[in-house]
Amino acid sequence: MSTDDPPLEAINRSVARLLRLNASRSAFARSADAAGVTLTQPRYLLLRAIIEQGPISMRVLAAAVNMDPGLAARQVAKLVADGLVTRRSDPEDGRVSMVAATRAGTRAGRALTDVRTRHLNDSVADWSDRDLATFARLLSWFVDDMAATSYEAGT
Repeated sequence: MSTDDPPLEAINRSVARLLRLNASRSAFARSADAAGVTLTQPRYLLLRAIIEQGPISMRVLAAAVNMDPGLAARQVAKLVADGLVTRRSDPEDGRVSMVAATRAGTRAGRALTDVRTRHLNDSVADWSDRDLATFARLLSWFVDDMAATSYEAGT
């Protein structure tokens, strides 16, 4: 397929729109408000990864969310200050910082995830089970292929 194919153009436009929606600070703030939490989007991404994978080293955490390690460290420091995360030295290697969610952090992360899941559910409420299963399969396939494909200079 060439880059000017109508399906590729439609996919490109839809992906761009989805990324804008996902990156919208105001949309994220509305979801956080609905969940009753005061989290920024970067802190939520970190907290969610910590909840899912923790205790986790700072290096692995930054890589897991594709965030600069310095930025991740600053955001985690704010999560620690808010009582949502603890930071301790790795017992096997004291040079490594390990972070884990507190009970309050787990509650906050789950509350926001629940709001976002309800929003997604409401968005596809009129879809058939078959359409939803097809979309889930194709979207997963698409994301996997996008992640595995490197960018090349135009010719």
